Amino acid sequence: MLKTVEAFKSFLSRRKSQRTAYRYANVVEKFVKYMDENNIDQEQVSPVHVEEFLSSLDIKDRSKVLFSYALSQYFSFIGKTDLSKMVIIPKYYAQEPRWLTEDEVMKIVDSAENTLDKAILLTAYECGLRVGEVPLIKWSDFNEADRTLRVYRLKRRGIVQSVKPITTKLTKLLVSLEKKGEYIFMRRGGKRPVHRNYIQGMFRKYAEKAGFKGFTFHCLRHSRGAQVADVTGGDVTMI
Repeated sequence: MLKTVEAFKSFLSRRKSQRTAYRYANVVEKFVKYMDENNIDQEQVSPVHVEEFLSSLDIKDRSKVLFSYALSQYFSFIGKTDLSKMVIIPKYYAQEPRWLTEDEVMKIVDSAENTLDKAILLTAYECGLRVGEVPLIKWSDFNEADRTLRVYRLKRRGIVQSVKPITTKLTKLLVSLEKKGEYIFMRRGGKRPVHRNYIQGMFRKYAEKAGFKGFTFHCLRHSRGAQVADVTGGDVTMI
């Protein structure tokens, strides 16, 4: 069974983003462990076993959706198409994304204690970036004269590049950063780009300092989307 799981991981790596492939594989590994602990043979697996497995987990409804999709794809991969179709995907009603006004975002940016943090926050907001896309930007992507920045979108099928116009304020922040390597946003040691955990923690710190509790880094992307939609009448393709 372990060989089947490894083959499934290889299958996912060619069809899903790295993050999704990792999460799906993790789900299947937990399910296989559950089957082993309960002496359930792979050939005997039924929808009842799947429901019992999901019920045994202390996870939120949103995570149950992910688990169900992962198991459905796994069963399809091993040839159990009927079982794959019988996996019930729970309905999840997501809350409306939280967002901030531009003035509120600027309040958070201005509360940052150093130039690096200010530049990360403003870059993410102006370019509508996800947390994992910020560390990918290199100095070669920055055009000071044209005030543009090439950014990288992490899509399911790979990385998509686009060039974004940036403000004079962000341009000046980037120019003032010390060049420590190939990438713009480097760790203090100067050997590797900043980690997503640092970015998320840093945002929470400054957001709370500015009086905005309960917001995550991803709200910068939503905030940019809301601003662009307001200007363009709903067209957010430019972010």
